[in-house]
Amino acid sequence: MAEDKSLKEYLIKLQRYCAYQERCYQEVREKLNLIGAPFQFHQEIISRLEEENYLNEERFAEMFVRGKFRIKHWGKIKIKQALLAKNINNELIYKALNEINELEYEQTLEKTIRKRNANLKDFSERDKLFKYLLSRGFESHLILSKLNNNQA
Repeated sequence: MAEDKSLKEYLIKLQRYCAYQERCYQEVREKLNLIGAPFQFHQEIISRLEEENYLNEERFAEMFVRGKFRIKHWGKIKIKQALLAKNINNELIYKALNEINELEYEQTLEKTIRKRNANLKDFSERDKLFKYLLSRGFESHLILSKLNNNQA
């Protein structure tokens, strides 16, 4: 009976953790380990969180993509790598990434280029900007297209 109470206490902690913001399975497992929940409780807690809709990886992926794109202005490559690091299924990643509006995506890239205010005639500055945009997760062909259009 004491174990049931402990299970319930851990479940309540994880419900609060998941209610605060969207979480993925990996984050929940890490939190369970961090708070010292016995391993035999892990699957039961995760199952209950799913049943009660506290945990939903598809919703997590969609929110993650939306946040990283709109707030952090990350490109699709960087977002994908971050989701892969969280062990999110490829199918969910592609579904979430496809929700990014292409026009908005290109406008974000253009805005980032303008924000850097680089002298695109200077090769070293252009090279630095290209590397910076790659580090932000934008696709190389899209970067080159925008840089070439802005140079003319």
